[in-house]
Amino acid sequence: MDQAIQGLESPISRPMANFIPRSIHHSITLAKKNMEMGGQTKMDGDTLEILGNIYKTTTGDLGLLTDQARTSLELFHEGKYGIEVAHQPKFLGGERFVVNKLSLGAALSAQDPEFYPFFYLADYDKVHAELTKTHFPLVNSSTGFPLSVDQEDEKRFDGAGIRYLPLPPQEYTESLLNTLRENYLFSINTCVQEGYKGNLLEERLESAIRHLKRTLHASRSYGEWFLRIIGTITNIYLDHGYIFLISSNEDYRKILTPHYEYILQHRERYIQIYQEIQETFTNSGFSSPLRDIKEDFVPFFYECPEKSCHGHRIQLSATKAGSMIVLQGKCPACNMLHEIVTSRSHPDLADHVMQLTPRVESRQYLVSKTSIPAIHVSGTGETRYYTMSMPLMKRLDPDAMLPVIHFYNKVTTNTFITRYLEGRIINSGLNGFLDAIKELMKKVGKFNQLVRKYEDGTKMEKFLNETIGILKDMNEAMKELESTCQHHVESKENGKVLHDLDYYLANLFGQIAPERHGQESVFHWIDLCMKNGLSKVTRDYMHVYQPWLPPGLQVFL
Repeated sequence: MDQAIQGLESPISRPMANFIPRSIHHSITLAKKNMEMGGQTKMDGDTLEILGNIYKTTTGDLGLLTDQARTSLELFHEGKYGIEVAHQPKFLGGERFVVNKLSLGAALSAQDPEFYPFFYLADYDKVHAELTKTHFPLVNSSTGFPLSVDQEDEKRFDGAGIRYLPLPPQEYTESLLNTLRENYLFSINTCVQEGYKGNLLEERLESAIRHLKRTLHASRSYGEWFLRIIGTITNIYLDHGYIFLISSNEDYRKILTPHYEYILQHRERYIQIYQEIQETFTNSGFSSPLRDIKEDFVPFFYECPEKSCHGHRIQLSATKAGSMIVLQGKCPACNMLHEIVTSRSHPDLADHVMQLTPRVESRQYLVSKTSIPAIHVSGTGETRYYTMSMPLMKRLDPDAMLPVIHFYNKVTTNTFITRYLEGRIINSGLNGFLDAIKELMKKVGKFNQLVRKYEDGTKMEKFLNETIGILKDMNEAMKELESTCQHHVESKENGKVLHDLDYYLANLFGQIAPERHGQESVFHWIDLCMKNGLSKVTRDYMHVYQPWLPPGLQVFL
């Protein structure tokens, strides 16, 4: 991905050349160019009508069909350019990267009046801890504090479809929100001595908790609660004009039918291309971003229709039987064997489409063949998958109109907790720490000067190149600061400040577990609300998403 962003030529970057932008401005121009060259900015009339009704009904039912959302709906009907932001339902609205994605979608659509943002809720995923648990920062903890759905529900629905997960019981939710409040108040009281600032943080915390309560009481399911949490922020408080699509919507699943049939019809070619691209990665010295597959591979899942199984996802295997193909899979919950028998050359999946869900590598193809997004806002995991799935789908179906993939920037910020810990560590006189902080601040200052200096698009390339240099230097300074902290933690020579360093690493760098690294893994949208207020929760992201900003690089504020 870095190679493609920098315009470097390699067997990995070459197939992604038309899909990876060099800046926000380039995303817009590249997306328009791709769509116009493809000649497929218009979808067929039936799909346009069905999808338009889904957008309108879903957004309206959520109470989010604002004037700006209506404008987005009009742009959709006119065949203009959609910017897709997507995610699974996340507990309590999710970590800050969800807001980051939504902010980038809004920033991109603001660049050109012919672009509109839409949110795709991937509620086909299964229930697992990443979606039902979230971490929050805590001043005296190197792991933060986790909150999750009710354990009985988590156990009962483990592995089931996330869209079947019910709302948490009211009594449990009240207890959970009280725990949230108490832990944050502990951090505020520990870190903030000044009365006014402490009161402001407490007020903003309460506004976030009220928002969670209001949206909970208006919701009927776990997925709907998530949509109301994020949708009210984007459309009501910030007026970004998102329109919403839920992947499990029955009318939407019906229009996916011919596209599931296409990838099944070309399944053997699919496997061949998949394995060839994997080999390219291996030969280029990279590990494959997607797992190995066998000859019986089926590029979609099947949901168990038994009511008590709550949509448990079944991995299918394929067997050829003359002119027919047999797809089979056993439900892990009820052990029932499910089977689909259909023609190999002209498969018919109409009777089964309500049970079909995409895999990570086929998902964007199915979305692109229906909603035809011009740009897809991507996170770290998605971006890695797309380096394989985009070339795969383009080779499988040359007529597919695939989107530009814009990898969001990882934005790290100081908070009231990190500033408090930073002050304590500096006062301890820890060797090298203050110098590392000063060096990082120099880079931050240069970046902020650039943000203020930019006026128009006449020197876009100059600003882009200058930004890449500054952000690379900033990243090196971040690494040096982290390395300095880590060195002192490992040496254990400074016992007095050891715990503060541990807490600092967790809160600034997200080192909450060996397998998770990065501030976004521990910081929630509530932290942004406490820093900026609910009506300006995305201010940090909107500040950095300038037209010349390159994607994927880390920014420290």
